[in-house]
Amino acid sequence: MKSNNCNKTGYGLVSVIMSVYNADPDLLKRSVDSILNQTYSDIELILINDGAGEKGEEYIKSLKDKRVHVLVNPRNMGLAFSLNRGIKAAHGTYIARMDADDYALPERLSEQLSYMEEHKNIDVLACITADICEGKLTGKLGGLYKKFNNEDMRIQFSLSPMPFPHPSVIFRTDFLKSNNLAYDEEYERAQDYNMWARCIEHGTLDSIQRVLLYYDIGNGQGNGPSDKQIYYSNKTKLMCLERLLPDADEEIKNLYIHMRDMEMTGSVEDNISLVYQLINANRQKRLYDPVRYSRILYFWWARKVLYASNRQYLFVFLKKPAFVINMIKAFMCEMPWHVQQRLYERKSTDDFKRMISNEEKA
Repeated sequence: MKSNNCNKTGYGLVSVIMSVYNADPDLLKRSVDSILNQTYSDIELILINDGAGEKGEEYIKSLKDKRVHVLVNPRNMGLAFSLNRGIKAAHGTYIARMDADDYALPERLSEQLSYMEEHKNIDVLACITADICEGKLTGKLGGLYKKFNNEDMRIQFSLSPMPFPHPSVIFRTDFLKSNNLAYDEEYERAQDYNMWARCIEHGTLDSIQRVLLYYDIGNGQGNGPSDKQIYYSNKTKLMCLERLLPDADEEIKNLYIHMRDMEMTGSVEDNISLVYQLINANRQKRLYDPVRYSRILYFWWARKVLYASNRQYLFVFLKKPAFVINMIKAFMCEMPWHVQQRLYERKSTDDFKRMISNEEKA
């Protein structure tokens, strides 16, 4: 791979952390090269060998670049442990994440660093990602298109995961260390969602509206989140619920876990009761902006009722006029912005597909 390194520096050392487990050596090489060939050259690449496999280990041992530092786990310790070990070993002003099978565009770090230097309030920054399958771009993009303010993001993360791609993220090192933030090593999956839900309680998260990383989806045959992924995501949701309703029973926990599902879980009366409990608890504890928290909950419920396959819910809700009025108000306030963002997302995807098509023709 041809180097794009132009010795661009000035923002301080960046520590790029990559955990390597059972790695495809070709994909690992592609990933490592994409970091070593960044236009921003003041970096250290910390590789954590967490069971890289025979060929993966051979490749790691062959690396001669002095910017590469290798840590070897005594056995397969898992992603969270490996990333925490990398964070502890990092010397950089910034810490960037990278997976062993993804590809960072040459300007990824310089673009993210420039953005963070211009926005000193940002502590964690992601970017838009583009899916690749068997080395080819699929045309599908991922990441956070919607420009949420930080308070809205806090509320959203407290209720459900958001598209904040883990391998695209860069942190301010002092933000992590001053707030004693690390990955929860009890989490076998969904470590990132848990991390974001805790990070946003201490700082500000944002995303660049540009594709700076290609995300490898393997053979493209994935069937959605695994049972473990769902279990640990739900665990984070319940962690957030406990802040507002520490004495919630199992029924309330189950309703909360499924709040963003389009299909209704439980009775309408129980769901409405939960919304009121959350709103009232937040008014008392002031964890989130009361107006924004209420409006987001009511907006979700407006969408849920509109999309519900069981139309009986519509008639039941008509018996709750105060709740319906609040849903309508929230829908009228929030929907124009959501439509605008969805159109922007569609335009960005179409523009990216055209770019791919033009490159293939060339």
